[in-house]
Amino acid sequence: MVTPQYFPHVGGVETHVYETSRRLRGRGLDVRILTTDPSHTLDRHERVAGVPVTRVPSYPSHRDWMLAPHLLSEMRALDPDLVHVQSIATAVAPEAMLTALSLHVPFIVTFHSGGHSSLMRRKLRWLQWLSLRPLLSRSSALVAVSEFETRMFGRWLHRSRSAFDLIPNGVEPLAAGEPLLDIPTDLDPLVLTIGRLEKYKGHHRVVKALPAILAERPSAGVVVVGKGPYERALRDLAIKLNVTDRVLFRYVEPSHRATLAALMQRASVVAMLSQYESQGLVVLEALSTGVPVVTGQGSGLAELQDAGMTTSVPWSAPADVVARAILAAVGTRPPNVALPQWDDCVAGLVGIYDRVLEGRHAGTERN
Repeated sequence: MVTPQYFPHVGGVETHVYETSRRLRGRGLDVRILTTDPSHTLDRHERVAGVPVTRVPSYPSHRDWMLAPHLLSEMRALDPDLVHVQSIATAVAPEAMLTALSLHVPFIVTFHSGGHSSLMRRKLRWLQWLSLRPLLSRSSALVAVSEFETRMFGRWLHRSRSAFDLIPNGVEPLAAGEPLLDIPTDLDPLVLTIGRLEKYKGHHRVVKALPAILAERPSAGVVVVGKGPYERALRDLAIKLNVTDRVLFRYVEPSHRATLAALMQRASVVAMLSQYESQGLVVLEALSTGVPVVTGQGSGLAELQDAGMTTSVPWSAPADVVARAILAAVGTRPPNVALPQWDDCVAGLVGIYDRVLEGRHAGTERN
């Protein structure tokens, strides 16, 4: 598996790779993870949950382009039978696809399309998709995590729905067991907003709604769970709104799943007001713990709302509307619906791997 970044970096793609790779390894597949290290400080080789991880330096270190000139040599050294490219958001994807073609190795692509805080990057995304079309057309399988992605990429790539395999992310009920991260017990209701601290993730919308929430529930509080470049702006916003004593910032290491479970079980509501999500892994995890969820509208999150799993507010909704939606969710329970499981996700991937490798072997025999 080739992925732009991996643990200790945290995000939906990293979690997907972690959950699927270790399960695939458990099924007897020789899975290796090849990723980048923009910081140039992490171990070059290690094992995570029993899966070998190789990191190559990427450049520039302070941007998310992730140009990795050593990717070719590492892929050649690994000598794979199949390359699974995870995420097309960075330069890692075309590098991996070109390298696989040069090695005459089949590859598949899981889109994991993501948002971005830069308006210009969002406006130019269609050019990125179009530039990748020649390479994506050579892929042995195109995997989407939501119907939203199949529609979007079908439009950009001029492909029919049958061209895509739909394999949603899974969820494994989180078992609480570790102590909470110093969360005062008098915060009630407690609102969690979880994810990388980027503007497009919408954490600021929850903080902006807090004064209106406090007008109805003076003991309420918000816990922002994550880290990223937008943290300073969020802290400044809390100061501006005079709610610093009611906005806490915490970070949970990706492998500390029990701590995240404890936080979710302590929460009254999880707010995921992101402007863009390919599916919404945090939402699935919150629902699995029985916590009501308020989401943003559009992108992959719309499917969860349409399925009756969440309530939502538009990206343009003012703070008082967001506050009312959060308060209305307090004390409710999410519907008892079947959520996708990681084992189902892995079974779908195994089916694709078998199909691709059988096709390759058949072609080799004919030749």
